[in-house]
Amino acid sequence: MQIETMPIDCNGKTHKIVRYHLSLTDTLLVNSLNEGAQLAGKVNIKDPSGVPRDLATRVAKCSGGIIAERIFNDFLAKELLKKTRTETRLSGIELFVPQSDRSKGQIDFVLRSRSNNQSILVGETRSSFSYKTASIENVVRYAMSLLGPYVTLVKPSEETKDIHVTVIHRVDPAKLLAESKLEGLNSYIVGGGTKQMFQDFNVRERDNLYQAGAEYLRIKPIWKGLDAYAVVESITTQCLRHFG
Repeated sequence: MQIETMPIDCNGKTHKIVRYHLSLTDTLLVNSLNEGAQLAGKVNIKDPSGVPRDLATRVAKCSGGIIAERIFNDFLAKELLKKTRTETRLSGIELFVPQSDRSKGQIDFVLRSRSNNQSILVGETRSSFSYKTASIENVVRYAMSLLGPYVTLVKPSEETKDIHVTVIHRVDPAKLLAESKLEGLNSYIVGGGTKQMFQDFNVRERDNLYQAGAEYLRIKPIWKGLDAYAVVESITTQCLRHFG
């Protein structure tokens, strides 16, 4: 596993993203691909617009989601450990990952109190695939969005979490398995947005992302939201309010 911070200049603002390069020697990638294959047989056969998906497509989407969650959790845990060295109150907080069933209302990660397991913050990690835009810099500058809550024909409601994170995989999902075995996978934690940001019509917008009957809340372009490190800063700030 190789981890690299990439600062991107976006109209005078520096937006920091984090690149994870995973090879098939990394258990995170191997386990995620295996679990994605198993999960693909259990999820809804229809995509968010109601169109049936073949097994290979479901495997890629499920695997991508699992990989995104695990690399963000890895990044968040490492950053929390660093911050605890200077802010000791954070030692009373732990990152908890609920058992996943990919059901309605799924929560990807929770920050909770070590003393009583009380939830302080809940978050969602979204994954997207980008393979047509020439560079990850252009993905951040103009091509793609930070994704928040959404509804579709097969998912009529979703609660806005305290924070929504977006991870982008730089691969055609149809080639995810083949390319991962040959070259590994480059995935990027590109940032996120708070509940307040996704509820602010001056910050977010609504879009169906070419899916009939869908409505996504998104922040576009990506650099208008929080970068990877600002996401962690927002999470820790919200957690510290718990202590007064």
